Amino acid sequence: MVDAVRAGEDSFACPDRETYDWCTGRLSSFFCPIMTHYCTVFDPDGGPSYENGRGYIFYTIPKEEFIEKEKAFEDEIVAVLDDCVSDDYNDFEKALALYEYMARNYTYDYEMSSDMNERMKEQSAYRCMTEYPITSIPHGLLQVTCLLLAVS
Repeated sequence: MVDAVRAGEDSFACPDRETYDWCTGRLSSFFCPIMTHYCTVFDPDGGPSYENGRGYIFYTIPKEEFIEKEKAFEDEIVAVLDDCVSDDYNDFEKALALYEYMARNYTYDYEMSSDMNERMKEQSAYRCMTEYPITSIPHGLLQVTCLLLAVS
């Protein structure tokens, strides 16, 4: 699914509906956070979101714009990793370097925390990495940390 989204594709091979739901649920916010902002699992024309071994992706903005935003987001992640993590770091050193990056660049958003359920979409790693100044609550910060650790 992540490869399909990164390429701006409309569908991906998926063995069953349960796997599709797992991939497009909360998991997507950790491994493909841009999806939470610009993709949906609901076909605006009422078609199926999963059928015959294919999961479908529906974009809420034009695909060309989505691909540009996705590329810019990846570039931001690479820039952070290039700035913080050295190729010779072990896993502990990577985690520590990324912790220090997070501590320097993010602040806790108490207002957002108080009305967290209403503002769930604002708590994504995508938002944290693309909006400045950077504020978030633990959920968004956790997503950024997981994303950076996964690709480092």
